Amino acid sequence: MPKLSVHLVTWNGAKYFPYLFASLKNQTYRDWYLYIWDNASDSSADIAVIEKLADTLPVPWRGTFHDTNLGFAGGHNEVYFRSNEEYFVLLNQDVYLAPDCLEKLVCFMDAHLSAA
Repeated sequence: MPKLSVHLVTWNGAKYFPYLFASLKNQTYRDWYLYIWDNASDSSADIAVIEKLADTLPVPWRGTFHDTNLGFAGGHNEVYFRSNEEYFVLLNQDVYLAPDCLEKLVCFMDAHLSAA
């Protein structure tokens, strides 16, 4: 089982996905799992783009395409209860991560066991 889970909640964000997924694809840390929760996007094109881009990642992923918008917190709560990894990071669709972002996060957490 991967050590880190990345939780992505989306809603009508197709214009951001190429940038976000490029930054996820370029991560130097590879021991992670991607959980995607789509909050009832208006267009099925969003789902198609997510699936296409997620399939290019070097890590496993699972998508839940919900028919109700639970909001940012509600979506992340749903993903949290479905994940089992030791660490997790919450993402929104409009972020772009530096290539060593996940690596630095995990290294920090491993070195600072009392951090939360």
